Amino acid sequence: MTEGQPAYLPRVRDASGRDLDLADLARRGGLVLFFYPKAGSPGCSLQARRYAALADQFAALGVSVVGVSSDPPTSQCRFSERTGVTMVPDPDGVLARAYGVGRFLRFFSRDTVLVDRHGRVERVWRRVNPLRDAEAVLRHLRETGTR
Repeated sequence: MTEGQPAYLPRVRDASGRDLDLADLARRGGLVLFFYPKAGSPGCSLQARRYAALADQFAALGVSVVGVSSDPPTSQCRFSERTGVTMVPDPDGVLARAYGVGRFLRFFSRDTVLVDRHGRVERVWRRVNPLRDAEAVLRHLRETGTR
């Protein structure tokens, strides 16, 4: 998946079992999909907490944020409740493969994808720093003003 291509935006279930229409979220103003290795691990917790801390700023731009990992729904549900970020289990790696996210054993690499409101991949960040990821995406959104 490269920048400018149509994004893969299926209906999925979030970690608590609710239906989530990724295409609808993107149409509302954009969608950030941040892929992470393991729910509750130090780096992943830090990354999710940074997105949660900046949630109001993403929302003000109309951008939805969703975390994705291969962890089972139960551990992701607890992680989502602790961080306040919507999480989507991808145990078979369907979303990860669609976006070219790497894997080591069963763990996804830490990649972030921004989908614009037209359903196209706007930007892809590979092997992101969990401390700086959310700020980098927010900075890009502000600089480009593409919402």
